[in-house]
Amino acid sequence: METCKQHCVEEQLPEEIIRQILSRVDVKSLIQFKCVSRSWKDLISEPSFTELHLHNIANDDDLVLDRLQIMPKLYSGTLHNLFKVPFFLRSLINNPSSPRVASLFTQQREQFNIVAGSCNGLLCVVHRTPEKVFRASFWNLATRSKSQNCLVLSIGLKGHFCSYSFGFGYNPISNTYKIVTIVVAYEIGKTKAKVCNMDDNCWRNIQNFPDSTCVLSDGQYLCGTLNWMVHVKDVGNKIVSLNLRKETCTELSFPKIEHGFTPNLGGLGDSLCVWNGFHFCGGEFVIWKMKDFGDDKSWIAYVNIKYENLPTGSIGLVPLLFPLWMFKNGDVLLLASVTTNATIHAFLYNQRDHKLQHFPISTSTTIDSIYHRPIIFCESLVMPI
Repeated sequence: METCKQHCVEEQLPEEIIRQILSRVDVKSLIQFKCVSRSWKDLISEPSFTELHLHNIANDDDLVLDRLQIMPKLYSGTLHNLFKVPFFLRSLINNPSSPRVASLFTQQREQFNIVAGSCNGLLCVVHRTPEKVFRASFWNLATRSKSQNCLVLSIGLKGHFCSYSFGFGYNPISNTYKIVTIVVAYEIGKTKAKVCNMDDNCWRNIQNFPDSTCVLSDGQYLCGTLNWMVHVKDVGNKIVSLNLRKETCTELSFPKIEHGFTPNLGGLGDSLCVWNGFHFCGGEFVIWKMKDFGDDKSWIAYVNIKYENLPTGSIGLVPLLFPLWMFKNGDVLLLASVTTNATIHAFLYNQRDHKLQHFPISTSTTIDSIYHRPIIFCESLVMPI
């Protein structure tokens, strides 16, 4: 039964004001607020409110840091352990000695699950069964919900040893979430690429994905596309960009990266990014940003950091750096690991004056599982089908 106090709130505040206020509230509280009144429950359950809530978080730097969560790309245990794995980025920075953070790195590794990607608060998790069958399920950890059915990934190339790469993204035109699987048979140089909607189990061929000798990354979602770094025989490294609406591919070139560095592919904001990876000789860490998406002649150097300026205590080997997030003001949050003393650090790079703010995270935990490909995602009300 609605109380008099609840009636007063709704009478004094216009519905649109209530809508705007609630759209900036965290998901856990919103779920509890559904019990306030029938009108609040209906409002919070509207698809348009879900979109507004997601939009407000993504476009507000003050909100986003409190809603961002981070987890390793690989984690062990049962699928339902997924709820115990991630932690909020704010707690990583504000409470670096938290046992919650430490427990992430000490799980048993008898069984791995792969987080294929994140999009609008949803995670696509691929699990390999004892029968060597891949199954994909979709999760929203904030609402503690998962898809009712699993997609079966049985698209190998018979008679050949294959490697698998995955991608998970969203087509905003049709409001459809899609998973993509790339299978490569190395000894014959053949590649098979297929795509499937989240709400069915009908796999379609992607006709023009290039045959490659190696897929070097999982799919990076960006602006209605999934993007892979691949090595094409007799050509070299390329970026393959899959348009999720048309389900067709475009090949893009990398920026000119200093010899000796291994390129990495990712996304910051609405921009495709490449950064130089592991190197023994110090030098500089550079992030290139594609200024105009789809135009590989528009690469610009966006972040430039001298390794010697990083207060990580590294001796001999430079720290491994991974860009996590770009805020609306252009600042970039970076995660760094130092293999010589098994520590992780966070840095906030100020794009205007090129200064770094340092957040030491841990001094005694093994960080390989989270650094090498951390998954960062923002909570939402989007429901998996």
